[in-house]
Amino acid sequence: MAAQDNKQVHRAWWKECSVYQIWPASYKDSNHDGVGDIPGIVSKLDYIKKLGVDIIWLSPSYKSPQVDMGYDISDYYSIHPPYGTVEDVERLIQGSHERGMKLLMDLVVNHTSDQHEWFKQSRSSKDNEYRNWYVWKPPRYDEQGNRHPPNNWVSHFQGSAWEWDELTGEYYLHLYAVEQPDLNWEHPPVRKAVHDIMRFWLDKGCDGFRMDVINFISKHQDFPDAPVKDPNSPWQWGNLYYANGPRLHEYLQGLGQILKEYDAFSVGEMPFVTDTEEVLKAVRYDRNEINMIFQFAHVDIDHGEFDKFAEGNWKLTDLKRLFNEWQTFMYDNDGWNALYWENHDQPRSIDRYTHAKPEDSTIAGKSLATCLALMAGTPFVYQGQELGMRNVPIEWPIEEYQDIDCLNHWKQHLAAEPDNTEALNEYRRQYQKKSRDNGRTPVQWTSGPNAGFTDDAAVKPWMSVNPNYKAINAEAQVSDPTSVFNYWRSVLDVRKKHLDIFVYGNFAMVDQTSEQVWAYTRQFEGQQALVLCNFTAQTVKWDPAANGVGQAQEVLLNNYGASEQYTNETWLLRPPETRWTPSRAVPFMGRARIPALPYAGHTVKLDGVRVGEQIQFHKCRSACAGMRKIACPPSHARTTHARRRLLLLPPPHDDDDDDDPMLPLRRKSRRWITVVAPLIGFVVLLQFLRGPQWFLIARSASNYNNLDPRREAQAPLSLQQQQQQQQRERQRQRKEHFACPPLPGIEDVLVVLKTGVTEALDKVPVHAQTTFRCVPNYVVFSDYSEEIDGIQLHDVLQNVRRDVRLTVDDFDLYNRLRVSGREGLKDADATEEENGVFGMPNNPGWKLDKWKFLPMIDEALKAKPDAKWFVFMEADTHIVWPNLVAWLDRLDPDEPLYLGTETQIGDVLFAHGGSGFIISRTAMHMVSAQRARNVTEYDMYTDMEWAGDMVLGKALKDAGVDLTFTWPLLQNARLGEIEPLTNTFYRQPWCYPVVAYHHLTPADVEDMWRFDQDWFIKPPQKKHNLLLHADVFHERILPQLKPGIQQDWDNLSGDLVEDVLVENINDCRRICEADGLCRQYSFRWGEDPDSYYDDETGASQAAMRPECRTFESPRLGVPREGTQSGWMMTRIEVTARARGECEVAEWE
Repeated sequence: MAAQDNKQVHRAWWKECSVYQIWPASYKDSNHDGVGDIPGIVSKLDYIKKLGVDIIWLSPSYKSPQVDMGYDISDYYSIHPPYGTVEDVERLIQGSHERGMKLLMDLVVNHTSDQHEWFKQSRSSKDNEYRNWYVWKPPRYDEQGNRHPPNNWVSHFQGSAWEWDELTGEYYLHLYAVEQPDLNWEHPPVRKAVHDIMRFWLDKGCDGFRMDVINFISKHQDFPDAPVKDPNSPWQWGNLYYANGPRLHEYLQGLGQILKEYDAFSVGEMPFVTDTEEVLKAVRYDRNEINMIFQFAHVDIDHGEFDKFAEGNWKLTDLKRLFNEWQTFMYDNDGWNALYWENHDQPRSIDRYTHAKPEDSTIAGKSLATCLALMAGTPFVYQGQELGMRNVPIEWPIEEYQDIDCLNHWKQHLAAEPDNTEALNEYRRQYQKKSRDNGRTPVQWTSGPNAGFTDDAAVKPWMSVNPNYKAINAEAQVSDPTSVFNYWRSVLDVRKKHLDIFVYGNFAMVDQTSEQVWAYTRQFEGQQALVLCNFTAQTVKWDPAANGVGQAQEVLLNNYGASEQYTNETWLLRPPETRWTPSRAVPFMGRARIPALPYAGHTVKLDGVRVGEQIQFHKCRSACAGMRKIACPPSHARTTHARRRLLLLPPPHDDDDDDDPMLPLRRKSRRWITVVAPLIGFVVLLQFLRGPQWFLIARSASNYNNLDPRREAQAPLSLQQQQQQQQRERQRQRKEHFACPPLPGIEDVLVVLKTGVTEALDKVPVHAQTTFRCVPNYVVFSDYSEEIDGIQLHDVLQNVRRDVRLTVDDFDLYNRLRVSGREGLKDADATEEENGVFGMPNNPGWKLDKWKFLPMIDEALKAKPDAKWFVFMEADTHIVWPNLVAWLDRLDPDEPLYLGTETQIGDVLFAHGGSGFIISRTAMHMVSAQRARNVTEYDMYTDMEWAGDMVLGKALKDAGVDLTFTWPLLQNARLGEIEPLTNTFYRQPWCYPVVAYHHLTPADVEDMWRFDQDWFIKPPQKKHNLLLHADVFHERILPQLKPGIQQDWDNLSGDLVEDVLVENINDCRRICEADGLCRQYSFRWGEDPDSYYDDETGASQAAMRPECRTFESPRLGVPREGTQSGWMMTRIEVTARARGECEVAEWE
């Protein structure tokens, strides 16, 4: 397994998404006319959301004569009336956005309908202004004077690609149906018209486009004859001259500029892809053309040489090779794949790739889901694929078919050979295998009449329902945890949970020559995953050691619902538990199961064994045998395979690799997530190996690398690589000093950290080693998506309405980031400004910050919808986690709770954002719904106000959720500013637990974290195990309060002494001594308010005066040059003793 390289990872929101395609005519009929419609789609949005996808792709819904099911568009600005209206699409967009999903529309701009007004004008006269909008050519004549088309290109729907127009005496090009004339992209007004169409739908909230045959838009302008490949036909494939043409990338960059402006998603359909460099120009990250492409190699694999409806033969190694080429090519060249088995132009994948019997649809559907969705790229799920829907029955007569491609083919051959019954029957068999109608039958919602597609039993759907709907339908599957639907949910969830591996990791094929097993790996830095697929009808024995894979123990996901163990020297990848015909031409596949390799985060002490000493296998195995969470090294570990990643001992100095049984065990350690699966069984194995693993080893991984003589042959590390290596070593060392205290209930908490691009590099890294060390569920929201020290920052503003982002001045910084990344930052963005009464109104990052609060609600719900509590904090905040979970344990998450330190602006009472605030799951859903109903109003309110935490507080209040006061648990102060002994406020902090501090530097955060660790790992003997303000005072504050005068230190004494002559710190101390309530004092020279400015001369004088301040509540304070401070230590100690020990913690 090749080591992960150091290539830069370009993260993007669309890479992390999955897409669900809808063919509107067949999805859901809401008005009982037998045709699916957009209101029907809206009614199923909750179903789509439950599946776990992120984007909905709406196939063509524009006004159309429906010659080619909507790919012949007569008006791009209207909706096909049976489907609905533009207003219905707007409701679909809104409903998708409210559920955290995006909507793609189909952009079909290689051709239009012949009923489009453009074409009507174009064919009306050679002099019409629209004539050049389409491709018109004069005829050719042979020696006998017979008229012929301009060239010999074949249409994708049979026959010539040219149609004669009697009125104007020329041919027009139609690569598809006669009724679908090709647009002439050489003509600038055509390109402008397409750009206008895009903007129209993007302005309505559409999030991007799937672009139909987008690589056909540039054609060689000499339109030469195509090479003759099929001598039996006068028409030949001209793709050499119309696919990936000479100006394609010029045109795509014009589209890409608009897409970038809207941060929109794009996927291009690109048939006839042969030149990978041309494809790379379209999808490479830095090209700004389109995000990804659909390529056709794997779905053309069963086509005949010249005819789609001829039998095509393929082997498993052919399919593996095709995927491997695109997977590795895209990864190596900063491109991106669109992953699909099915779409509206393809048959059902279970029939194409497995030929499963009806009773095995569930097993087959699950297997294909795992095989596809865990590859590198964005997975596309076609409607019904999530249910395991199948091809039409073989018994269907030709009259049931609707596909123009299929019907034209049938008519052509029926006319040419009407008496050839054998050939015609073979075509019928091929239609059942490959016709586009297989993917276009109505979705099977229920076991009722018409499969629930249309609720009126008397209505006949536009296309017959597959009769297997009683066995395969959504109603049965959604509630069945073993269904294909719920398995798809699980696979998509695995992809999201292990984002680095399955989205950004590389791809490498394993066991490439096997005709039985399809195996591949995904790897990201120290994490790896393995996918195994059994493509046979028999149980297959697979040797993991021979392929560099360790042993597995725990089954993580299994479509049989039973636990399996992978501890033997060979793994059995089983077929379904039904009988199969061994001679079946197209093999079936095994079972779907996802076992997990052990969590090896423990070490094992071996008696009598020194660190670094080689030992025999039986000693190690006896030491760790029976330990449930630790896997022993395999007894058959002898192998020289470079992919072995089990680190047990430092390498010996013996260079004889072939005779060294420890060789594979002393390779660089890695953290594995392994996915193993017989293709009906994809077995996902999760193995997390951390640091020196499997048993006790003191040296770090970097030390092992230094001892390995093979390292000498490697190129020297660059300065950046050295810095990265040093950073990883520092992180490792920090980890060794930390332990996590018990945090019961923390698994039900989502921690949300808010930051921004101008501070993130300084403030986020410390949280990787502190805040998030013991917290299992967290998300970091920013105004810029990036990764810092292994923490992914998510752009929380991307779903703010586009018109807001483009028109509100606050988004100037944000829009620069979207275009140029961090290179778009200006010096002014780092403006240092004191946080005053109205915040920092001149700081671009601060102005942008207020827009994050409401979007954080919806994004946090998407991040962990099952969380009971949502804890919001900022990057300069520290949370005392044991106190937090103890507090939450006293509360009910089903109550609408909003907890925070109370602040008020005008009549709005809200929780101070910097102090941290907590919202229960019930309140989260209430405020999310409130915002969804009033998005525009809250955007206007945010624009007018200056504090985002106030905007959130208002939305919560509007939703019926009142603020619960929590001071002094959540502190709007750092350690030096708090007053544990205060009597001023309505609560005395002394016996309250401290849950949060604010305004901390990264060094402060780490310091407080270490203190927490020491306190909670070995808490003092008390009646409770909480950290109270009293404890913080005794442990952290009092020891730093010193007798005498402290120079360059401000203890934040607050009361200015007036009307008393003070010349120095000693005078100030005497004033404090005379006041029996005074416990501290400070002195400095401050600016005299009577300073003057002479308007006539321009002279000014900033007079200075002595300032003495006293205070009755002791504070530690902060460093400040020129300030002197002192404390009345005896009074402070007496007061602290008077407060006494806290028998119990106070919460309210």
